[in-house]
Amino acid sequence: MTNKEAEKRFRERIKRYYPPGTRIILLSMGDDPHPVEDNTRGTVRVVDDLGTLHCDFDIMIKTHPTEFDSYIALGLFIVSTVAVILFAPVEHPNKPFIKTEKERFRKLSCFYSVFVIIIGIIFLIINDITFNPCVLSFAFGTFSAATALTIAKLKYKKEENNL
Repeated sequence: MTNKEAEKRFRERIKRYYPPGTRIILLSMGDDPHPVEDNTRGTVRVVDDLGTLHCDFDIMIKTHPTEFDSYIALGLFIVSTVAVILFAPVEHPNKPFIKTEKERFRKLSCFYSVFVIIIGIIFLIINDITFNPCVLSFAFGTFSAATALTIAKLKYKKEENNL
């Protein structure tokens, strides 16, 4: 195989692997005079006859995790865990738990909290580009569950006081 044939196959393979509309993440542009920031997402517009990708890059949407994202996730994990430990289990005023049930739900809540902390620590240790959205999604999901638990507990406490 000649050098020309190898280059032609390479160009064809690039065109086949990156059809227009393919989403990419730019790792680096090297020594380009007008570089786009590293880790910026984009969409392939066209692949020219030389095998060069021409892309439309998303403005300011990068997948590189920042230290601030980790602090947000860690804060949400801590707040969520504290809320679960303080407010779980939630019992309705009209149907209170018996002591054994309450103890069982309390243990499950503590188990849940430990599980959340372990998963959160694993995500924060990995702290990879692909896991950053997972960390924040998991943190916000945990936070929303803890918020719902807190609101339910406060609502039932208020109803209990009104009775």
